[in-house]
Amino acid sequence: SPIRNALEYINTHYWEPPLSVERIAKAAGVSRYHLSHLFKEVMGTTLSAYWIGLRCDLVRRYLAEGISVADAAYWAGFSSQSYLTRAYKKYFGILPSKDRRK
Repeated sequence: SPIRNALEYINTHYWEPPLSVERIAKAAGVSRYHLSHLFKEVMGTTLSAYWIGLRCDLVRRYLAEGISVADAAYWAGFSSQSYLTRAYKKYFGILPSKDRRK
């Protein structure tokens, strides 16, 4: 199914920038519009929110290992540390710098 194909692609490539709805839709074999609509209907969230959440989870694991916020942002595929900070705060309700193991 397109959702299964999209999830497989996202779960394999979520840290690789620039992941886009277009790339995911192409991998799923459907249009961007159709996949976006279907994904929201089936998963209850948008494609971008889903893959940003996966990357935030990855950053949280890096931070727990003592990795710097800047390095965690880079390794998780965020285009900048400020983008990570905004996404992380929205996703977890806390700044990544406050979640980092000292």
